[in-house]
Amino acid sequence: MVNKNYNQKKYCSLATQLELPAVSKNILSNIINFRRKTNKPKLSPIEREKAWVTLLSEWSDFAVNNRDYIKSICRDGIPPSVRSQGWLYLTNADQNLNINDYLLKAGDPKIISQIEKDIHRQFPNHQMFSDDSPYGKNGQQNLFSLLKAYTVLYPRKGYCQAQAPIASMLLMQMPIDDAFRVFDRLCLKYAKDYYTDDLKKVQVEGEILKTLMNLYIPDIYHLFEKKEVEPHMYIVEWFLCLFARTFTPEITCRIWDILFSEGTKILFQTALVILKHTFTPIDRSLDTMDILSKLKQLPQALNNANYLIGQINEMKIEKYDLLRVHFEL
Repeated sequence: MVNKNYNQKKYCSLATQLELPAVSKNILSNIINFRRKTNKPKLSPIEREKAWVTLLSEWSDFAVNNRDYIKSICRDGIPPSVRSQGWLYLTNADQNLNINDYLLKAGDPKIISQIEKDIHRQFPNHQMFSDDSPYGKNGQQNLFSLLKAYTVLYPRKGYCQAQAPIASMLLMQMPIDDAFRVFDRLCLKYAKDYYTDDLKKVQVEGEILKTLMNLYIPDIYHLFEKKEVEPHMYIVEWFLCLFARTFTPEITCRIWDILFSEGTKILFQTALVILKHTFTPIDRSLDTMDILSKLKQLPQALNNANYLIGQINEMKIEKYDLLRVHFEL
C-alpha cells in the first residue's frame, strides 16, 4: 500500500495550486485521533482536500501507521484534485516504469489491430474521447498508446477488450505516464489473472459471489438457484471492467478509491448491493431471461454515488467469510 519511492516534493506545492493551506502534521494527527474516538460526521469537502494535501506530502510518515484512517477517508471519496496522486500512492505504482520505453516498439500486429478497433467505442460521449470534442483525438491516441505499450511490456498476456474502459477511466484522472503505471499495478494486483482466454479466475470469483449471496442475500440466492441463473451469466462485465461499464465515471472513481485502499472485497460488496436493490422485494414469477434483463438496468437509486457507497458500507463482508469461501473452493 505504501510507496516510499515517490518524490514527495512533487506534491509539496499542491496546497498552493489548490489555494488551500495544508493542515499541519499535528492537526492531521488530531483529526485522525478525533475520528477514531468519536462518531464525527464525514469531513467537509474543504477539510478532506486539506487532509489529503498533507497526507500526500507526508505519505511515508502517515500511511504505515494510519491505514484505518486512510481507508476511512477513501470511503468518503478522494477529492478529484488529488485523486491522481492518491491512486499512485495507494497502488504503490512503479515510478520507474516509463511508457516511452515501449511506445517505439512495434508490438503484435494482430493485437494492435484489436486495440485500434476498440478505441472509438470507449466513452464516445466523454469530451476526452468523443470524435466531436477538440480533445477527442488526443485522448484516443493516448488510450491507444497506453494499451499498446502494455501489450509490448507483457507480450505473452496479449490484450482483452475489457482493459480498454479501465485504461480510459485512468486517463480521465491522470496524465498518460501515471495512468500507465497505475494500469500496470491494477492488472497485476487488483485484476490479477482476470484477462485470460478461459476467464478461469472470473469464474472462481463468480463461485465466491454465489456463496456470499447465500450468506448475505439468501432469498435472492434461492431465486437464482431455482431459475438456474449462474454468476457467469452476469458478472463478467462487472468484474473484468471493475464496474467501469456499469456506473458513471464519477461513481466508478469512488469504487476504485476503495478498491485501491482496501482490495477486491469492494467488488463483491458492490455486486451484492446491485443484486439486493434489483431484486428486492423478491418477484418469484421472474424467469431466467427476466432476471438477466433486469440486471442490465441499474435501479435509479444506485446512480447516486453517496447512496451507493453508503449501501456498500452497510454490506459488511467479514474477512473470515471471504477467507472461508476461498478455502472451500
